Amino acid sequence: MHFQNSPNDSNKNINDSSKNSKPKSPKETKQRGRGKPIYFWSSSDVNKWLRKAIPQYHSLYGDLFLEHDISGRILIRLNSDKLEAMGIVNPHHREDILYNILRAKVKAEATELRNLEQKSNSSFDA
Repeated sequence: MHFQNSPNDSNKNINDSSKNSKPKSPKETKQRGRGKPIYFWSSSDVNKWLRKAIPQYHSLYGDLFLEHDISGRILIRLNSDKLEAMGIVNPHHREDILYNILRAKVKAEATELRNLEQKSNSSFDA
């Protein structure tokens, strides 16, 4: 399977010496500036995401997310019914929150796909 490289990929060093190293832990990844995968987020990380992604809802629901100890693993499994059970009764707010959760999930999946593509490309070069 071949993946088309984006224009920004041409500046990447495919022969990076880190290709043979063990996978990075979430802490090491964060130190490199990429952030940890959504499923490793703590409830504090989720609250930071909520504040940054949809600040108007952070002021309304940030405490609810903390009270319910919503981690990244829980965040990606939320649905409208679960948000309503948490106390988010406005259906438009629930829809906006779910939309932003989906955006975060897609972004995380795209990052993982890029990482797999890089590993795949580097294994062909070996």
